[in-house]
Amino acid sequence: MRFDEKQRVTVHQSNFVKTTTVRKVPSTGRADHTLEKGPEMTEYKSCGGSLNWLANKTRCDLAAAASLLQKGSPTLEDLREMYKMVSYAQEHADVGITLNPVPWHIMIVVDITDSSWANAEDLKSQMGFFVLATTFKAFATGAYGSILEYKSFRSKRSLKSTLAAEAAAKDSGVDHAVYLNAFLSELLTGVRAKDQEPLFQHFSVTDCKCLYDAVRQATPSLTEKRTIINLTDTRDAMAKDHLLWIPTHEMMADGLTKVTKDLMQTLTRFMANTWVSLRGSEG
Repeated sequence: MRFDEKQRVTVHQSNFVKTTTVRKVPSTGRADHTLEKGPEMTEYKSCGGSLNWLANKTRCDLAAAASLLQKGSPTLEDLREMYKMVSYAQEHADVGITLNPVPWHIMIVVDITDSSWANAEDLKSQMGFFVLATTFKAFATGAYGSILEYKSFRSKRSLKSTLAAEAAAKDSGVDHAVYLNAFLSELLTGVRAKDQEPLFQHFSVTDCKCLYDAVRQATPSLTEKRTIINLTDTRDAMAKDHLLWIPTHEMMADGLTKVTKDLMQTLTRFMANTWVSLRGSEG
């Protein structure tokens, strides 16, 4: 089947972005730059709400910033950074998620997860994942895909290591991928998900070699028992050898865990042209 660009659909929120107000943060002589209750805090919450609405619906390039800037004790600098993100969104107002046609008879489901250790408030770890629909051609020549779901979020607890953070992110990404696989299978067949095996093969991608090696071990030798639970959940949720390792420079979920202009621009390109290449992945 030849790829038909006319079947692409782009979802964006350009009208909302263009009408969002960006104000200048006033200078203050206060030694404590924590936002005061009243107009300052109200503006922070309003701006954060607008940023979250964009980030959660069509702008995964803003998702990490929207999450990391949500704090219990925000400062004027946090509000200033929020305005910068909204201004960035307005400069790229027509950016959105492009959905590519994926033939379901050769379709696969792929989750891509990543984590940045202890980079969020209270030493929490910022995590992120994509769940994609693509085809088996991704293993040969590469293939177009569609973003089914994405999320940037912080861990609920402080994690003890990079492996613990990566394992928790992977457990969450796999969980969402399994659910979407079951949902799509029921939708296409009319058979309840609990009464059938999923239609689509599920592959999971990481750039963390120690996670990849630990999942493949029958009994991982770790001191942190919660991490062993995450690793076991991941292994039990997919077929053998369906966990794939890729180099860090190919990790698309990196921009869901930290904020830099380069990573945001990489995500913008990925949203517009979701090309999935699993060539050379170990599995």
